[in-house]
Amino acid sequence: MRRARVALAGALALPLVLGPVIADAASGPLACRGTTTVGPWQQVPVEAFGGVERVQTRDVVTAYAVDAARPARVLATNGNTIKASGSDGCAWEDALVLTATPSAAVPFSGTTATIVSAALLPGGPALAAVREGSAAASRPHIVRSPSGAKDSWATSDSGLPAQGAPRQLEATSDGR
Repeated sequence: MRRARVALAGALALPLVLGPVIADAASGPLACRGTTTVGPWQQVPVEAFGGVERVQTRDVVTAYAVDAARPARVLATNGNTIKASGSDGCAWEDALVLTATPSAAVPFSGTTATIVSAALLPGGPALAAVREGSAAASRPHIVRSPSGAKDSWATSDSGLPAQGAPRQLEATSDGR
């Protein structure tokens, strides 16, 4: 049985799903190295969600996603960076970073755009909903990665309206 946990990092609170209960029930649930567990909370170093040069970042998780087919696979974002974990949140890597300069694959920057939601299709691609601009002038984007790995993300905006403010992105039960 998997239990929902929340990892803390300074002012950063990250809901996680930690691994299976170890065969010896007295040992408790899977624990991460380099973290401190206090009751149902796990403390993770705040440096794990570092900043991006010339882009203002927040130290709070604004959205997260858990892969329904592989629950050890987790995404979390602070609105500027998506971190990915394949180890129940024990280790994190940058998956997508909205830098100060747009790229060909991700044609918007962290100075004008915000990651508002993330989703993981069961056993498949990673998705992010991005709002570029603010208020009535905002434009929605979907950024997709086949694996969720860094440098594998590209926009997938076909069919989206020219204006709008995305708020949530969810993977459907049929994996689309």
